[in-house]
Amino acid sequence: MTISRWVMVVILAGNAVAQEPGGYLPSTKLNTDAYLRTEKGSDDQRIWVLGTARVEKRLRLKQGRFALVSFRNKRAASEYVQNGGSPEFRLPCGPAILTGLEGNWTFIEQNVRKGGQGELELTLTIERAGIRVTRHYIVYPGTAIIREWTTLENRGAKPVPIANPFFFTTTVLGDTARAGLDLSHFSGAFHNPDSQRLATQRVGADYAHEFSSPYAAMNHMPLMILSPAGAGHGLFFGWDYLGPWSAPMGLFGDSDFHCGPRLDQYNRNLAPGESIELPQAFTGVFNGDLDDLGNEMLDWQYAFAWDFKNPAYFAQPRLAVDFPSPWVAEGGTAENWSCRLALDLYFTDLARYLGAGSLWDDAGWYDEWGSWNGPEFGQVTDYLKKQAMTLIVWMPTFISRPGSQVVRDLGAEVALPNGAWGYEAGIDQSRPEATAWQRKLLDQRVRQWGDFQWRLDGAPGWGLDPLAADQQFRSLVRGFMADHPGCAIDAGSRGGASLMGVDLGRYSCSIELTDGTGVRDYGGYYGSLMLPPDLWHWIILAARGKESRKHYDIRLDRMHLRMNPVWFGDPGTSLPYCKHNTSQDYPVEAITGLRAQSLGDLEKIRKDWDLYAYLRHEGVAGRWSHVFRPKVSGDDPIHYFQRMNRDGTKGVILTTRSWEHPESGPPGAVRIHPKGLDPKAKYDVRFDFDETVYRSRGADLMISGISISILQPGEIIYLNLPRHPGSGADTTPPDAPREVRRRVADYVYTQGVEVTWDPAADDNWISGYRVYRIGPDGGETNLGRVSRGTFYFDRSALATALAQCRYDVETIDGDGNASKRTRARMEPGEPERHYGFSGFGGTQGYRGWSYEWIMDNGQFKPLTWVPTGGYEGRWERRWNTPGMLTIPGTGFIGRTIMTPEASFDVARVFEAPRDGVSILKGVIRRDLPPGQAPATDCHVRLCLNKNQVWPATGHAQIPADGTPVEYQIEAAVHKGDRIAHILERNAQYKSVAIDWNPVIEYR
Repeated sequence: MTISRWVMVVILAGNAVAQEPGGYLPSTKLNTDAYLRTEKGSDDQRIWVLGTARVEKRLRLKQGRFALVSFRNKRAASEYVQNGGSPEFRLPCGPAILTGLEGNWTFIEQNVRKGGQGELELTLTIERAGIRVTRHYIVYPGTAIIREWTTLENRGAKPVPIANPFFFTTTVLGDTARAGLDLSHFSGAFHNPDSQRLATQRVGADYAHEFSSPYAAMNHMPLMILSPAGAGHGLFFGWDYLGPWSAPMGLFGDSDFHCGPRLDQYNRNLAPGESIELPQAFTGVFNGDLDDLGNEMLDWQYAFAWDFKNPAYFAQPRLAVDFPSPWVAEGGTAENWSCRLALDLYFTDLARYLGAGSLWDDAGWYDEWGSWNGPEFGQVTDYLKKQAMTLIVWMPTFISRPGSQVVRDLGAEVALPNGAWGYEAGIDQSRPEATAWQRKLLDQRVRQWGDFQWRLDGAPGWGLDPLAADQQFRSLVRGFMADHPGCAIDAGSRGGASLMGVDLGRYSCSIELTDGTGVRDYGGYYGSLMLPPDLWHWIILAARGKESRKHYDIRLDRMHLRMNPVWFGDPGTSLPYCKHNTSQDYPVEAITGLRAQSLGDLEKIRKDWDLYAYLRHEGVAGRWSHVFRPKVSGDDPIHYFQRMNRDGTKGVILTTRSWEHPESGPPGAVRIHPKGLDPKAKYDVRFDFDETVYRSRGADLMISGISISILQPGEIIYLNLPRHPGSGADTTPPDAPREVRRRVADYVYTQGVEVTWDPAADDNWISGYRVYRIGPDGGETNLGRVSRGTFYFDRSALATALAQCRYDVETIDGDGNASKRTRARMEPGEPERHYGFSGFGGTQGYRGWSYEWIMDNGQFKPLTWVPTGGYEGRWERRWNTPGMLTIPGTGFIGRTIMTPEASFDVARVFEAPRDGVSILKGVIRRDLPPGQAPATDCHVRLCLNKNQVWPATGHAQIPADGTPVEYQIEAAVHKGDRIAHILERNAQYKSVAIDWNPVIEYR
């Protein structure tokens, strides 16, 4: 090539090191090898060279033709552009299809921006006949990946029709394709057992196929891989888009192999002066097998897609709360909400034992889709914060129902557009007003609840204009996270990971692999080629019809160590997780505060989660960890999943089986060949069950393999982790806890005694603490483990009784060694309070509370406990007629809800436990289920024995519009006095219900 004159501009990346939220730094400095070189030859030629030590692209504008003329895999010394050039864009504009190769393109401008982590962005603008195309490229130092996208602008005087433009296109490997290419692609990320599977096929000169998906990654994961047959290297490309797309792949009669996705169902006229930005894509190269590709993808994201990750949510095991029925579109109001808070209180006990980082409230907590009124989750987030935990709430703000708040605010045209593949309950997310509505709702909930993790699911990013909906949704999540850095996003769509993509993964701290019937043995196996394994989680109840799967089974459940572990529901009950609960299902008087039959399963889960925390600490899980898929003889390799730290010095090989056939296993010996080890380094090899221990060089292990004669279910192979929890190698007890304190405290409308302490130290690993209560008589109660944080809340009896007890705390290390105990010192606490919420139960007089109806003569009669009533049991009026069945009344009392009788008053009554001056207080509001018109009159009053104390005379009217009524009065009480909270009779009882959580506070 003769160049009459040329100019070279070299731009190198800086040494910026990315700092994670929370203040800690990645384990290795970022590479600084990114470069961008601009060469200008003759007047009709410009060349742009961009790349790193691993990859290089060369773009050329020559004689009006713009093309990719070189795409090099530098480690493999291979060139993938073989027959002249790739067009770089393909834009159907009216009858013409514009590509860069057609000529007559004029250079307009170029801009270069250097990012804070050393990444280089080139924007390159060319124009032809009033159509301006800007190509964007970002080069990431230390990687083999380049991100790219296109902006299209109409600079002419007439509208330009645009139909299904390609948002990435390239033609490569034409000559190689004729000799044979390996094309690898993946099934979709929908919630079915065939999801996320890899298919590799040999393709040649006659290959032509069009991949497609009606929504995001529903039919295909957005990653395609091409490799010359048997070459051990290749290229890949992927994209981020939530709308319908198609991707023609093959030679299609051309000289080169064409590949690239385009928008589907997208037709519009681009007005003069208007521009559109097409979805982003990325290209990369690998050298070796797919594990090299996968770890290239992971390292890229660890370094450059981590700015919205919150360590309080990422790679934190999660416990999902059982939820009552109804559980999907219609949740219910006050009775449901108080039940949910009680469940959260109990499940936090389970989470504290397990070492969970997050408590997950899924469906059914709200009044209805599109309104999203619900419990006072701020009570829960405050309580969880004391225990170093966070709250996850399922709230797909983009779905709705007729008559809901979003329909009232935006109108049916926006909120119920009824316009796409059967998803009839989704708002049109392409409308900016729909985005603004969702953002306002989210901001309100953050103010009400505090920081939380917003769980999606449903169909985020769906809209009548798919491209605008995609962009509006990204704007929503980006703005939400930027303004609420203490929050997080849990991604999911249509019961699975249909929206998966690197860009949305950037804003998410977790993403659901699937619910429904699950992906079985493929859980996380190939998905971690695209996204970090610890972003994934999988509901433990994989099959809706297999409700008995509430109990831990090591043959199945160690699958979760491949990902971010999760457990769905309380394993101590056989109740289905979305059916009726009763207040007895979450007891407070049990010795440990947990259901006794839960403990066996909880302890097994706790051990796995403790191991996961240890692996995260050692870098084998979490940010910067790597994944390999070992070669295996004697069994299907899909059952073996290798996790390593970044430099390959430590790791585990997990052996897992499918829940569908747990009894199956390898018929004989298995040999596993680990990958990614340092060939010269020595590795300590141990097992969880097999007692064999030996040391071997990395090269020998990778070549000869690790042999297991009889594979025990759930076996784990440890590489250079000799002191992992449960190894038995640690015999030194840890230090005792420091500064142990106790005080009377209130959480979630419940009073008890909190015990707090400063963290202890150990020479290896602390698995948690154990708390003991010593009664006034010297009797000792083991209150169980605290596997997360340094806080325990004892609510197993009235706080007045618990305050007379002493508390000890000891430290437990990973091998069960216990420290000396530290006695808690008493500190000033809250005044004595009795809440109607925490006094609710199935026994009259429980914690001083009883439930009654009032005869016309003023005599109080007990209501009857109906355990199957409502969400968790109710107190109802029932009477027997000789020779007839028991006849129910019309009113009832629940945890905080009260509904009247048609002819009688009902009362929640508290009996004073001692003499004193009390503050009687509470907030009363109408309970207004969706679509129900409230009765005009709703009257309440408060009586001390037979004397009315509030209001002074008559009764208090509770407004029909939901406006709360608050009261607070002071009264002298004597032991045995009865404080009656009365809801007066009403013939319109069906539409009179109130939410009333009374509080009796002693000064």
